[in-house]
Amino acid sequence: MMSARRFTMKNLLASTALAVTLLISGCAGADAPDSKAVQDPVPKVQTAQNKTQQSQAAAQGIKLKLQVDSKNIVVALADNAAAKRLIDMLPAEITLSDFNHTEKIGYFKNKLTGDGAPRGYAPKAGDVCIYVPWGNISVFYEDFRYTDDLVYLGHVEQGLDILSTQQRDFKVNFSIEH
Repeated sequence: MMSARRFTMKNLLASTALAVTLLISGCAGADAPDSKAVQDPVPKVQTAQNKTQQSQAAAQGIKLKLQVDSKNIVVALADNAAAKRLIDMLPAEITLSDFNHTEKIGYFKNKLTGDGAPRGYAPKAGDVCIYVPWGNISVFYEDFRYTDDLVYLGHVEQGLDILSTQQRDFKVNFSIEH
């Protein structure tokens, strides 16, 4: 009697284990299309954040003029504290350098800060940001991944190709466009 009971108990345990395994496998398969959304919610938030910040720039109406040689680049500024501090530093001439074949970076006399502005951003080509740890300005000519240390300043409306085609370090005059 004891061996028949063990056999039944073994069958019961094996059946239960098989049922649990199938249930888990079935649930994982059913969730597979949605699992990406659960695992990677940041891009949806970033996209909304990017659109909001870009529309703020358009609403504010203040534009930067970046001059390289005699060519002009126009940047629509965001309506945030960091962009306002940048305006207070102008006019200024800085040197921009290529960084990571993705952006042109440069340093103003005083370190740029992101205080009072939303921190964390997924830049697209044309976005102008502060990289907070270094205090530099970054003008992206290629899309880049989300980074907690970026603060959005604005977006290039005209002349991004002037920046992206520079092969060496180059001087840029920053001023308010009138």
